[in-house]
Amino acid sequence: RVFVCNSPWLFRLFNPRSHGAFAVRVSLTGNVFVADGDFQSDTARRSSPEFNTRKLSSVMAHEITHGLIRHRLGLWRGTLLPAWVDEGYCDYVARESSFPEVEGLRRLASGERDPSSSFRYFEYRQMVRYLLEVKQLSFAQAVSKAGDAGSVAQEMREWIQARQSP
Repeated sequence: RVFVCNSPWLFRLFNPRSHGAFAVRVSLTGNVFVADGDFQSDTARRSSPEFNTRKLSSVMAHEITHGLIRHRLGLWRGTLLPAWVDEGYCDYVARESSFPEVEGLRRLASGERDPSSSFRYFEYRQMVRYLLEVKQLSFAQAVSKAGDAGSVAQEMREWIQARQSP
């Protein structure tokens, strides 16, 4: 079940630890709580000064994918999955991140960083995208690369740099 809170205090009640999140999935119930959303405009919002909107449908897809990962790998193994695989795969399935695509690709190609969690999720999505689309790995094979974050990130950056070059 997906619940759209549309109230900061209500969202905080269901998600007391995560400040500035778009949504949270509760592991024990599988329920998803979205901070703020509008179905008509397909917009989700979070309490953050920047990168604070994205598609509501993608936020729901992202959180539901967390549950599917836990179901596939088991609760324990899924919980121990490094964030770059877990969050990257969820954003890959959602087909977007809150960080602007063009700006994110430019930063990755140039080696520039952005301190936001939004950029970090964008980078994770690009790493998973590289494994699935370029290396043509399956989900299980991508999970097996979980300990290789550094080399996957480097290969992904080189791939993006090659695509950005004229």
